[in-house]
Formats: sequence, structure tokens, C-alpha cells
Amino acid sequence: MRFWLVICLWLWPALAYAGAWPKERWDGYLSLTLYGSADTAGELPEAAIYAELGLGNNLTLGLDLYKGQKGQTDHALLFMTRAITPNRRFKLAFTTGVGLDKPYGLGERVLGRLALHAGWGLDRGWLAADISADWSYWIEYRLLYDPDLKADFTYGRRLTPRYSVIAQVQTGQPPGGEPFVKLAPALSITLGRRAEVLLGYTHGVMADETRKLSLGVATRF
Repeated sequence: MRFWLVICLWLWPALAYAGAWPKERWDGYLSLTLYGSADTAGELPEAAIYAELGLGNNLTLGLDLYKGQKGQTDHALLFMTRAITPNRRFKLAFTTGVGLDKPYGLGERVLGRLALHAGWGLDRGWLAADISADWSYWIEYRLLYDPDLKADFTYGRRLTPRYSVIAQVQTGQPPGGEPFVKLAPALSITLGRRAEVLLGYTHGVMADETRKLSLGVATRF
């Protein structure tokens, strides 16, 4: 109940704005991604659920859920994205969101997000940049954390109508941590008209030792 109350209080005064490419009214997207590595064999995998629903008027409603493994921060975030340049080849959009996170199995904190998205459609692919800042506020201790900053840069190319390759550079700086860089290549396989499978690998190259595989399934409706 507290989670939904926080969401309503955040979104009521100003509808926020998710993704550079806007969705038509009632068009939706839903994905489930699992992550695993040799270091976490025998444990439940990390899991992420991501959903978007077009509301019309260049607005998209979204949900971002993440369940990590031991020692990681779980979160649940509801967000709204506003397309700023919906009818141009270069897309620009702005997102705000609110939810809860739970670090290291401790108490819940209020989570707020601001993000800027840019995208450029190519003849057989796309370019995208996503920059975000997450703030966490621990109500019990009246403690506001420094923002968790991230910037992801993506190049995607369609090899055939069914197969696409994706190259992504993930960068960021967590609160109190060092700036990091990760590489995340992936292969997208389209199944039918509305479904796809995404096979990926994430490799930390600076201030990050991540080595993990990912398997995602997604559908459009």
C-alpha cells in the first residue's frame, strides 16, 4: 500500500515522461530477462521485468522491476515518458519515475528517477543514448543518498528480418563508488510478428568485474 501511495503522490501533480521511440495508444511491450554467471551457480538468477504501455499524446507508462541476488539492491519503479520530438527521425524523450528500492536486504527506501533518451533511426538499425540519475531517500533515517548516475550508448543493426546484433557500452558512477564501464553485446532473434529472444553477455572493463550471460524474452502487443 505504501508503494502505491508514493507513486500516486509523485505522479499526480505532473505527469512524467520512457524510451526515445514513443508508442501509439494502447500499444505495449513486455520483457523478462534472467542473468547468471559461473560465480553465482546454484543461486537463483537475477531477474528483471520491464513493461511499457502507450497512453497517447506522446506519453508512455512503464514499469521497471528488478530482483537481484544476495548483496544486490532490488527495486520496483513506475515511470512515465514524454516524447519531445515524436515525429522526427531523431527522437528525444524525458522520463520521470518513482518507486521503492531495498538495498542488501535492509529496509525500503523511496526511489526517484530522471532520465533523458535520444535515438536515431538508421536504414538497417538504430543509435540510442540513455542517461539517467536515480535518487534514494531513506524515510526512517531521513537520509538522501547521492544520485546513482548511468549513461548507456547503443548501436543496433538488423542483419536479416529475423536477426539483429546489438552493441552497448554501459557507463556510470554509483553513490560513493568509482566510475565504471561495461560492454554488453547481444543477439536479438525475432519469433513471429510480435515476440523476440535476446541473448547477451555483459563484461566489465573498468572498475567493474561483471561477467554474466543474459537471456531475455519479449513480446509486443
